[in-house]
Amino acid sequence: MFHPTHKITPQMPEAGGELSELALDVYRKSASLGARLHPTTRKALVEFLQLTNSYYSNLIEGHYTHPVDIERAINDDFAAEPAVRNRQMEARVHIEVQKIIEAKSEAGEIRVCTSDFICLIHRLFYERLPKELCHTGRSCRKCLTLNIKYET
Repeated sequence: MFHPTHKITPQMPEAGGELSELALDVYRKSASLGARLHPTTRKALVEFLQLTNSYYSNLIEGHYTHPVDIERAINDDFAAEPAVRNRQMEARVHIEVQKIIEAKSEAGEIRVCTSDFICLIHRLFYERLPKELCHTGRSCRKCLTLNIKYET
């Protein structure tokens, strides 16, 4: 089925708009909830959600990676089969980037409701992904103006 690109292109909220404020409110409340968890529980939950986010992100892109394979990749245990190994590498990079973003967010170094944030995620992801796996020709205009390359 064909979908015009304008119907599937992500929309960025206007700076200071109502949607931006709602997103920040959810972010603040989730941070408050996380602060109430025991550190061991919080660490386990964060690791579980990183794996879950990677799993669904890859699935959305049509790259099915079994959660056990993602866990193996996190522990440097890659499959011998090239297709499975490639999906494991992609999933592992997703998790690495999530960790970087979380650290930058906790340090107050980023604003998540900006196009610069999206470009940062893309740059961090494609810098870490093995060159042979960089197969997309898509990029957003903002990233192009920042000279972020998606293909090798």
